[in-house]
Formats: sequence, C-alpha cells, structure tokens
Amino acid sequence: MLPDIVIRPIFLPNYTNLQVAKHQTETATLECEAFGGLPYENGLKIQFIRGIGVVHRGRAWARRSYDSSQVDESEFPTGDYKNQMNFVRDSDRYKIKHFVDRRQPYASRVVLEITDLTTDDNDYYACQATTGGNLWTNIYPQAGKPPGQLIVYFKPKVEAKSLVYGLHYQDTNITCMALGQPLPEWTWAYKGRQIGSGRDSLNYTIYNSDDGTTSISVLQVPAHQWMFDVFGDYICEARNKLGEGSAVVAFRLANHPKKPRVTKCMVSLGISLNPSRAFKSFPLGFLVYFPKRGDHLIQKRFTDHLQGPSYLCLEPPDDNGGFPVTSYQMRFRTDKNNGFSIPYQYPLTGIPQFIDLSFLNKGHPHVQFAFSAVSKAGSGPNTYIDVSTPPKPDAQE
Repeated sequence: MLPDIVIRPIFLPNYTNLQVAKHQTETATLECEAFGGLPYENGLKIQFIRGIGVVHRGRAWARRSYDSSQVDESEFPTGDYKNQMNFVRDSDRYKIKHFVDRRQPYASRVVLEITDLTTDDNDYYACQATTGGNLWTNIYPQAGKPPGQLIVYFKPKVEAKSLVYGLHYQDTNITCMALGQPLPEWTWAYKGRQIGSGRDSLNYTIYNSDDGTTSISVLQVPAHQWMFDVFGDYICEARNKLGEGSAVVAFRLANHPKKPRVTKCMVSLGISLNPSRAFKSFPLGFLVYFPKRGDHLIQKRFTDHLQGPSYLCLEPPDDNGGFPVTSYQMRFRTDKNNGFSIPYQYPLTGIPQFIDLSFLNKGHPHVQFAFSAVSKAGSGPNTYIDVSTPPKPDAQE
C-alpha cells in the first residue's frame, strides 16, 4: 500500500511531446508526463488544453470556437486563461489515454490521439497537471517557452472583404487573412502588375504578420497618385508548398451619403425618459431628441396638420456612399425670402432622431428645414421639408 502523498506537480520533458506536424487524414499523437502523486481524484490529474491562450496567457485574446464534442464547456483553466483556452475531452476522433509509470507510481502519462486530422485541428496545445484537488497547478509549456503546437498541412484558404472604400487624399489599408500550413507567403497585384514587398516605387506598403495559425497581410494603398489611379481591383495571393489561395478586393472611391429620410411623426416617450439629458436645445427654441438606452418610443407617422406633441423624424439614407453616416447637418429659415441659417451639426445615434416642433406655436408658424447626412467623405445633398401649424379657428373666419 503506497502512502497518498502529493507535491507540486513537475512535468518530465523527456517524456512530453507537444510538437507534431502531420497531413490531413493522418493521426497525431501528443503526450505529457508529470510527477506529483498517485493517479487518484485528489492525487495527480493531467489534462490537455488547447487554444490561442496557450501562447498569450494573461492577454485579452478572443476565444476561438471548437466542435462541442471536443470541448468540455463546464471546465476551464483558472484566472485570466478562462476565455483563451479550453480543456479537451474524449470524442469520436479525440482519444485520451492515461498510464501510470511502472517505474515510478507517483508519475503518470497522458496521451492524446487525434485521428483523421482536419484543418480545424491546427492549434496550440498544452498540458495542465493538478495535485491535491486544485491545491497545486502547473501548465506545460510554461509562459515564455515555445508553445506546443499541432500543425496539419493544407493549402491556404484566403478571406477578405470583397469591397473596400477609401478617399483620394488618405492612405487606406486592405487586409487579407489566410489559414494554411506551412504558413504561406503573400503577393499582391494590381492591374496585372505585382506590387513589390516593402515600400515600392509607387509608395505601396505591405505588412505581413501571423500568430502561428493565422496569417495576415495588409496592403497600405497610398493617397491618390496623379500619375497612377489607385482605385480598382486588387488581388492578394497566399502560397505554400501545398498550393495557393487568393481573393479579389474591389477598392472604390467613397462618395458623400445620399439624402436622409425626413418625415413628420407623433412620438410617445416612455416613463424612463429624462428630458434634461435626452434633449439638446437648438435655435428658435426647438429641441432635438437623442434616444438613450432604456427609452421606449412609440412612433406614429402622419401627413395631416400637426396636432399635439409633434416631431420631425430623421433616418439615415439607404445609400451612405461607402462610409457610415456619423452626423446630420441642419439648416433652417422662417421666411422663404431669406437665406438659410448656418449649418448645425449633431451626431447620429443609430436610430431615428426626433426634433420637437412645439416651438411652432411660439411665434414661428412656418419653418423650412434643410437636412443633410454627413460621413467621412463629406456632406450629402439636402432633404427639404416645410413645417407649419394649422390656422386657428378665429383666423379662418
């Protein structure tokens, strides 16, 4: 009968192998061995973990998605690792086997066998050993050491936005991403001409990077050249020894947004509204309502004379010209014989803005508004709308 003794787990590097490279449909074997206790529940326990957090432990990296059959969602490493690494468990293709070292009963070995390899198996892998329940924990490889990695060879798969907008006076980045092993090399082409690496004669710049599994190439397109039109179709190609993949990105000149939609409407504001913060005063005493989270809005459109609490409702145009609408410009005049006021600008909240028209009963029976939508590309054409109050009954007699 062996005494149930536990110590801080220690990995045995000579019997640990977490660096494997294979082709698709083959079988990969990863293994770890640690010393620290008997193979009981509260003794020595060894588990495999996988994910980008194996490399970037302690950093805020997005969690990758995996087949639920391969991951136990109820268990995660502790601390900052939680959202970057996942424990691996048995599944149809993932087989985990445990062995006790016959020469040393306080040492155990765990083997992960992955059959019928696919490209999704490309990832970083590590082992976690615990003793005394969770009293002591050790992870191999340790932070700062080369990570364990399973490489499954396959030709690159390239992804990119099919359409990118830019401005003639600003540099623009076009990005392509590829999955492929070995990590691919990148080339860019425009109008049948290959763009050189680094900074070439036309001031293009290419930046390449990777995290060991995903390769990214960024082409910085310079501001418009008078002797060379930079707007057109760009091709990015990733190539490794197994093949190549490519994507076409249409680079287009952004335009100003079209006319915004402006209508008259009735609005009922929910009880959560705080008028002192939700409204902003503008000239003539009218108010612009900026909806906030928690406000309940019931909107009724109408085309008759304005009656009761009435508003103008503004919505972004269907065609924003390539860049999102960031604000509106508003001008107005109370007399058609006079010019419009200076433009007043206010931000887009993402849902219709509401302009309070109650000021029309305060000495301004008629106002003509001119609204335009604004993006990084500039201000678009105006939408004009005339607003007037109905005549009083005694004025009609």
